[in-house]
Amino acid sequence: MKLGVIAYPGSINIGDEIQSVAAARLLPRVDEYIDREGMKKLKLNDPVKLICNGWFMEEPNQWPPSPSINPLFISFHVTNSNGSDKKLINSKFLDYYKKHEPIGCRDLGTKRLFESIGVKAYLSQCLTLTLENKFTERNNKILLVDPFRRNFTKGYREYYTKKIVPKKYLNQVEIIEQRRYNLDASRETRFQDASDLIDRYAKAKMVITSRIHCALPCLALGTPVYFVNSGYTSKASLNDRFEGLIELFNVIGPEHFPHSSNSVIDYARRFLNIYREKEIKPLDINWENPSPNPVDISKIKNKLKETVANFIKE
Repeated sequence: MKLGVIAYPGSINIGDEIQSVAAARLLPRVDEYIDREGMKKLKLNDPVKLICNGWFMEEPNQWPPSPSINPLFISFHVTNSNGSDKKLINSKFLDYYKKHEPIGCRDLGTKRLFESIGVKAYLSQCLTLTLENKFTERNNKILLVDPFRRNFTKGYREYYTKKIVPKKYLNQVEIIEQRRYNLDASRETRFQDASDLIDRYAKAKMVITSRIHCALPCLALGTPVYFVNSGYTSKASLNDRFEGLIELFNVIGPEHFPHSSNSVIDYARRFLNIYREKEIKPLDINWENPSPNPVDISKIKNKLKETVANFIKE
């Protein structure tokens, strides 16, 4: 039987491809790259075993996957955006899910959704936690990977991004956006870009990010990472992915950033650029020699690898 991973032709978030790169590295080969939004209509001459992980989905009407797909649901997240939680977690798909249970869920919220319709589910966490660091030495780079969510104004993001790291260490800083602007990029380019980013994270001295699929790979790669949990509370859909994952990180909360709340007053201050009189509350970080990440993920990593290996050989 063929082996496959998910592809994301229309995605602007390289974090999607990072998840599929992690899946691909657990397989002896990849025969098929299957569009997340085209799984329902897919017709193949030969069936494919698909590592079905990641965020689902932009087009929830394009569900469930076609009979050509034999899925391993692992590190699976159902968003409450686009009505996906109502359309995918539906009793009309109960027989389908029963054939493939237990469902490995990336977060506890997704686990509860499946359990609410009588489907067996467990917290698998994320396949990006299986990534391995192939480098033996680190550079001195402090990577700021989208340290602020894009629902903050551009001016606010740019101003406080420059304030996060003490002046003494600014020559070590590199700023990265984990966002794609060339939507016409080929699948090969997309996956190569994701692999290149993983390598940059693997070699870095430290990473500060608001991107969950920057922070999770860093845990796997042993790179000290600080997750900025700020700006996620304006809509439920912004933080529905974190329960069961955020506990693994060193977390930087909104209290460190002036006027970052979702109050009307703070929103107006950001919109009108009335915030520059305040400095960031100093972060509890050893900039010279960052502390290791707080949780040993080796058991999680090994369990994920074992589950995928068993699926392949069945």
